[in-house]
Amino acid sequence: MMDYQLLERVSKKSLLGIRFWDPAMDSQIYSGLKVALYPVDNYRKKVYATCTRSGNYAFNDIPGMIDLETTPFDEQDQLASPTPTKQFVIEVQDLRKRFVSAALLLELPLPYDGLFLVDDEPGSPNNPPRGFNLYSSIYRQAAAQFTFVRGDLINRVTGQPAANALVRVQTEDNFSWYGISDENGKFAVMMPYPLLNISFGSSPPSSDGIRLFQRSWVVSITVLFDPQGQMSLLESELPDYSSILNQDQAFIYTETPENDLGEVMEMQVDLVYGRDLIIKTAGFSELYISPTGSPA
Repeated sequence: MMDYQLLERVSKKSLLGIRFWDPAMDSQIYSGLKVALYPVDNYRKKVYATCTRSGNYAFNDIPGMIDLETTPFDEQDQLASPTPTKQFVIEVQDLRKRFVSAALLLELPLPYDGLFLVDDEPGSPNNPPRGFNLYSSIYRQAAAQFTFVRGDLINRVTGQPAANALVRVQTEDNFSWYGISDENGKFAVMMPYPLLNISFGSSPPSSDGIRLFQRSWVVSITVLFDPQGQMSLLESELPDYSSILNQDQAFIYTETPENDLGEVMEMQVDLVYGRDLIIKTAGFSELYISPTGSPA
């Protein structure tokens, strides 16, 4: 009988795992996503994530990171010197068209263990971000007891669709919900009715005698839009996700956009139960906005 000797045990680990989050439903997105990663300067070295049993997306065989992925067990605790980092781009596409596509620049290896987290501004009102937030697309179907705030954004300066603007809808009880406009300036913010937020938290639910389909609420609309602040990525058609979230607040035109009439930073409108809310400039089918800084 021949004796076999184990020469070396090698640990294969993932350097990047991501949990994707739906801030409208405050729930994890378990499936239906196509997630790619490539070096910032070499689109052809693209690799794709696999979805784990826990619903997280993990990468293996990352270009330029193979040595770190296969560090032997007996050497893992000996890596005391700083490891050089490399820049990569993550691209996320929803194959079911529920969410707007996103791209993000990041450096690997991460400076911490565990899942990658992003988005310091929580889209879910009660909890800090639990992962990479994805925002609803115009093709998404509303869940039961949810509604949409929709619109078409036009850049007043250029007359072109205002792509990659961040739209915020805030209710009177200070709950906030978000959406990102697509390349045609179209956006859809999915949110629960304010009444239902209150009723779920009381026992028994309070009633003021108003019929459900007669209810309406005032919501505030703000838009973050600064094309010059949208950081482009070399090989991606999308700007960096973080730069979208950190744009400056834009002017909104409630009246004719030919002059400064109705130029506001915040727009208040009525949300009526049972109907999507369409936001637009008076007399137009679109909502006109403009950056507050230099013309773009």
